[in-house]
Amino acid sequence: MFYRTICRLGMVALCCFAMSRSASATWGGFVTMGTSAIIGDPSCAQVSSGKVVCGARNLQHAFVSNVFSGTAWGGWKVTSGTSVITSNPSCAGDGSGSVLCGARSATSTLVATVFNGTTWTPLTSAGGALYSEPSCTVFAAGKTLCAARSAAGGLTSSFFNGTVWSAFKTVTGKTTKAPACSGDSAGNAICATIECNQRDSSCSL
Repeated sequence: MFYRTICRLGMVALCCFAMSRSASATWGGFVTMGTSAIIGDPSCAQVSSGKVVCGARNLQHAFVSNVFSGTAWGGWKVTSGTSVITSNPSCAGDGSGSVLCGARSATSTLVATVFNGTTWTPLTSAGGALYSEPSCTVFAAGKTLCAARSAAGGLTSSFFNGTVWSAFKTVTGKTTKAPACSGDSAGNAICATIECNQRDSSCSL
């Protein structure tokens, strides 16, 4: 396990929705995903070929999800109980037909649920103390990491091995924003965030 710091001058994020089955990758028009009211930002991940699931938070602060079958959206549904979440969820597909979505709970712990393509597991606590929304990513076969800002401004993270969550580990720092994490296809998770001096910084786990 190792950490490295990378400084960059700029970082932007762009989120779009598209439907295309052609090699030219043209964009489709916006379509409604249902009539339910959603607050915050959704997070989407591939379940399997042609199938995508998006997680979000509704007005009651419950986790809701919406499945795209390849031709239509199924509508927003409360799928993991009525436990309160206090952040946007972050969802990551494992490439084997399952998607994990993590969020911050009412007590600032990490809570997560797993979609197997048909049903969701109950929203359960993985512990920890989160001071931002988490960012989750698959970084190795069967392993999904979720990271967030810690109370002291560092990066706190835990990974799920398909059965249990690891103990939380913290990288010290003075960050001001939630991280954005991604696997690198080499067994590492790269998480980027903003330091107090407004520089972009990242660490590799």
